Amino acid sequence: MDFGVAESLVDALKQNRYHARRCFERFTSRGKRMVKPQELIHMIEKTIDDKLERTKVLEGSLGQILSSTQEAFVIPPYVVLGVRPNPGQWVYLKVNSDDVTVHSLTLGTDDESV
Repeated sequence: MDFGVAESLVDALKQNRYHARRCFERFTSRGKRMVKPQELIHMIEKTIDDKLERTKVLEGSLGQILSSTQEAFVIPPYVVLGVRPNPGQWVYLKVNSDDVTVHSLTLGTDDESV
């Protein structure tokens, strides 16, 4: 697993803690669901009113990671991001919207079916 993406997300959330917390709270406000990648960006655009701040967030590390996100699942208070930084490479991250912490998730494999 590429922990670089997880570390980048942690750094991005620290740099934009106020806006990140508001955005992730908004992601979870509608309850359990699957979110399309474009919807994540749209929610950020709606959440951050200041155009300069919004541009800063979207063009920074957080925006880059969300742009690489192929799927997102919301199970409040968590948002699970399926990030595809490179073809064939997937990183799954769980973000707690309450305290904006990040945890890397690993996929288990069934040894008998491999």
